[in-house]
Amino acid sequence: MNQSRLKYLRFDGFQSLKEVIQPTVRRRRMQVFLERVKPQPGLRILDLGGRPGIWNSVPQSLDITFLNLPGETGREIPTHHRAHFIEGDACDV
Repeated sequence: MNQSRLKYLRFDGFQSLKEVIQPTVRRRRMQVFLERVKPQPGLRILDLGGRPGIWNSVPQSLDITFLNLPGETGREIPTHHRAHFIEGDACDV
C-alpha cells in the first residue's frame, strides 16, 4: 500500500472515531455548563461558531445569538430556544 493511501485510511479512521465520541463529549461539556451557570429562562447567550443542536439539551428556553461564517448559520436545525442568527467572523466581532 502506498504512503498516500495509508494517510487517507488513517484520516478516515479518525473521522469515524470522532463521530462516535463527539456527542458524548458535547453532552458532558453542556452538563458542566448547566452545573456551573445554572441558566434561568430567558438568559442571553452569544455563541461564537456554535449551532442550535448543542443547546437543545438545555431545558430552559434561552435567548441565543449564533454568530457563524456566511453559509454556516445552523438556521436549519430546529430548537426550542429563541434563536437569532448572524453571519460574520468571530475573530472580527
